[in-house]
Amino acid sequence: MKNFRNLVGLTVLIGMAALSSCMKFDCHACHYEGPNGDVSLGKKCGNEVEDLMATGVDVDGTNYEVHCHRH
Repeated sequence: MKNFRNLVGLTVLIGMAALSSCMKFDCHACHYEGPNGDVSLGKKCGNEVEDLMATGVDVDGTNYEVHCHRH
């Protein structure tokens, strides 16, 4: 029974470590410069930041370059 309890405890610790490492995304405040000035896109995290910066954002048929800054 003691070995089973140790195994369960170890499994829980490994699971918590895995989840916490996956949840630590690098978040940034993103915006683009539209015709009337800066337009906030809000806080973006993880791959979404990379995707926005690589592809930009399309608004009314125009693609705008997105800028993201760590806050």
